[in-house]
Amino acid sequence: MIAIAGGVLGTALGFVGVRALKAILPATLPLLSAVSVDARALLASAAITMIIGLVFGIAPAITATRVDPEGALRVSASTGGNRAGAATRRMLVIIEIALAMVLVVGAGLMTESLRRLSRVDLGFDPAGILSFRIQPSSGQVGAAEQTRVYFDEMVRRIAAQPGVERVGGVQHLPLTGFRTYQNLV
Repeated sequence: MIAIAGGVLGTALGFVGVRALKAILPATLPLLSAVSVDARALLASAAITMIIGLVFGIAPAITATRVDPEGALRVSASTGGNRAGAATRRMLVIIEIALAMVLVVGAGLMTESLRRLSRVDLGFDPAGILSFRIQPSSGQVGAAEQTRVYFDEMVRRIAAQPGVERVGGVQHLPLTGFRTYQNLV
């Protein structure tokens, strides 16, 4: 029950945390709008919750099956509990605290990395730049030369619009997660 409550609380904090990060970070950060808690994150959270619940629930259960209940009650009443059980409980508490510390430190490092990343100089000023994606239908383009002619005409027509100072074309925009860049102009 505690693992399920922790999983639900963690998932709720994940939703709130994503919204808070989107509010704090600059909107110009690449792919920020794509950040969300999706089905994969929810499934991972559910799986981790179940694994943690089983691991930390089975160990005490196995220990409890090995102990004679009457003898354990007598020892517990007279000495305050058995030493093996106390050592197991201490070990589980230490492991839980260590895992919690790893998660807290990891979250802090990720937050600091995002903060620093939002302040990195991109090497260009993105203000006043319009970018959009063109996906021509298969009937409009075919061979490589036909595709080149199509995009050359598109660039020429956009450049002819009033107020347009410069026009360029790339296969993939910088900072969008694609590794190869090819200039079309």
